[in-house]
Amino acid sequence: MSLLWTQKKDTLNSMETESDPFEEGKVAAQQGKPASANPYPPDSDDHEDWAEGYDYVSGSDDDDELEDDEPIDDEDDEPIDDEP
Repeated sequence: MSLLWTQKKDTLNSMETESDPFEEGKVAAQQGKPASANPYPPDSDDHEDWAEGYDYVSGSDDDDELEDDEPIDDEDDEPIDDEP
């Protein structure tokens, strides 16, 4: 077996075992785990990626939803003129 093949095989093996937090979050949501099951440190990119994967499956995205008491900014909207 050549050295090049051995290096290529090692690279492929390491790619197969690398974790993908987004995919892990999707799997957790599919398995019905709570969002609090995120195993990554709260201030890490992996934590955010895991949460995005979880939200992708669960359909929840708390960061983008308006609160009931939060006003909607209509300053740029022009009035609707219904008259012909």
